[in-house]
Amino acid sequence: MKKNDIEHQGSPSSMPGAGMQVPTRLLGVPLLVSQAEAELMLAALSGRVPAGMFFGMADERERSYEVVNGVAVLRIVGGLIYRGYGWYWRSTYGDIRAQFREALSDSSVAAIVFDVDSPGGEVAGCFDLVDEIYAGRGAKPIFAVANEDCFSAAYAIASAADKVFVPRTGAVGSVGVIAIHYEQSKWEERVGEKYTAIFAGAHKNDFSMHQPLSDAARAVGQASVDKAFDLFVATVARNRNLSPEAVRGLQAAIYEGEDAVKAGLADGVRTFEEVLADMGRKNTSNQGGANMEFAQIFTGLAALLGDAEQRQAATEKLGKMGLAPIADPAVAAAAVAEAEQRGHAAGVSAERTRAQALAEKCVLARTPQLMPALIGEGVTAEAAATRIQEALHNTDPSKGLDNSNSGLSASGADYVIADAKRRAGIK
Repeated sequence: MKKNDIEHQGSPSSMPGAGMQVPTRLLGVPLLVSQAEAELMLAALSGRVPAGMFFGMADERERSYEVVNGVAVLRIVGGLIYRGYGWYWRSTYGDIRAQFREALSDSSVAAIVFDVDSPGGEVAGCFDLVDEIYAGRGAKPIFAVANEDCFSAAYAIASAADKVFVPRTGAVGSVGVIAIHYEQSKWEERVGEKYTAIFAGAHKNDFSMHQPLSDAARAVGQASVDKAFDLFVATVARNRNLSPEAVRGLQAAIYEGEDAVKAGLADGVRTFEEVLADMGRKNTSNQGGANMEFAQIFTGLAALLGDAEQRQAATEKLGKMGLAPIADPAVAAAAVAEAEQRGHAAGVSAERTRAQALAEKCVLARTPQLMPALIGEGVTAEAAATRIQEALHNTDPSKGLDNSNSGLSASGADYVIADAKRRAGIK
């Protein structure tokens, strides 16, 4: 069954709900919506609700997120759809994905919370988004709050978070799939209209709204719904660490408050404001991670991890999550003292080597009187060659060294060796 096989072929002015821009891709295909939302769609198609309530909302889709005390708030509100089609379903999976990716890479964001108030939405694109959010676990803390409805596709998204919370009057669930076949053949008979489809392929016209649903078409639709349901069950079971049998056994029921926790669909009963405030306090007091809690976290891990390599790997992974250990003052002081000792020893060794080199040069040049000054002034061995040469030249120019062999020439020859060769007449 293809999503776009269903088409309105009549004149808009002659059909129920005239003027309604209902995307036909939502009809006759599996949907991850609550039963109440499905009824609203049917009401829109039949013209039983004012058309105006559905217009002017498509441009209100969230384009960015808000950051509160280091927490990125991603709002998932209203019907969820793969792309924007001009109806009142205004949150697209593409917008949610873009915001989530940006929040993960945003250095000002330490944690992410989904603010969810949605009846669910389209199957197309939903599970790919859910898998991406699930894969993002560990990079930053991810929470979801039912504020206050979080059904079907919306719950699939929320379940991918690390934790799911629900207020006392909030509700989650509806882990099920529904497809709507809208038929208006009786109405057409009353107004004297008839639509005749000319098609090739036995199933091409299966879900036409201009004729009753055939048994063959119903079987095709049921198979499509069952396939989507299997995927939904497996996804929620993975995300919530439940068995597929337990999720399937929920029978798409909706659970409020504490009942949602008992069913395994939520981790606690808390309002969105409480969750946001708590996450914000942790971020502001712990520099974007959970430094104050790290000691407790690591102590617990240390009891489970058997060797230093395992503990080091755990520390590195926690670091990627924004968790950094608080430095022990005694350990930090000891590290500083050790570094100072190493630096002192290295300095003493370097100074001893320099002084020895200067002394050797002064002795070979018969200028021991220059040693105190050269050593005391911090002159390098290379610069000392020039100083010695200048001192000898000033004392007796005839005994001075050849400038071409001062030790600073391109050849790099030691000035003492060069001078000895010159005095011996060796070139």
